[in-house]
Parts: sequence; structure tokens; C-alpha cells
Amino acid sequence: MVPRRPTASGTAALLPLSGDWEQSTTGNDANGIQTLPGGDLLVVDQGALLRVNPATGVATRLEQAAGRALTGGDGLELRGATVYVVYGFGEDSVATVGLDLPRGEFAVTGPLSKPGPTTDQEVVRVRVR
Repeated sequence: MVPRRPTASGTAALLPLSGDWEQSTTGNDANGIQTLPGGDLLVVDQGALLRVNPATGVATRLEQAAGRALTGGDGLELRGATVYVVYGFGEDSVATVGLDLPRGEFAVTGPLSKPGPTTDQEVVRVRVR
């Protein structure tokens, strides 16, 4: 499940996921949620990127065309057609990912290089400023 936007009363609701999403018996699922242009959600889940319809909860897996696996992907930052995926588990790295939503695929194009953020804490600091 992923959180939905707060309702008119200000309370949050959970969105049950279906489709290409499967609940894992270990670890965290459905991390790093961002809203795509048009309103769909982008979610990193157990190394996969999923596009989720926020009205129905149906998840569609995006195919990975190239690059390093996103296993351990934790947080997402979306800038246009580029997604920055923060790796968890103390790796202190961020992957640069190119999205091709019309084709339903993505490619990991490399690590984020300095001077940009390279750790979870640095990504938080950049967003807070």
C-alpha cells in the first residue's frame, strides 16, 4: 500500500496496490513515491520502478533497458524525465535514471557525480533549502 493524498477532511488514506506489484515477505516495499506528470505515481519497489494509477492502485512495471539494478533503491527525486534514486543500506550513492514513459521503460545512466547530492542526508538538505 502507498499513502494517498489527504482527503478533504485532511486525513490520509492508504491505496492498496495490485497489478505488477507483489508484497514482499522481507524488507520494505513501495518506497520512494513521486507524482508523475498527469497524476500517476512512480514507486521504487524491490529494484523495480512501477507506475501506479492513483485512482485504482493498479501498478505497471517499467522495463529496465540498461544500467545497474535498482535493488536497494530507497528514495526518489523526479526532475523532468530524469529520476534520482537514492540507494539505501548505507551505500551513500544516487543513481541517475532516464525515464521513457511512452515506451514504459527506464535506463540507469550512471551514478550522480559531485557537486550534486550523494547521500540520503545530502538529498534531504538539497530539498529543504
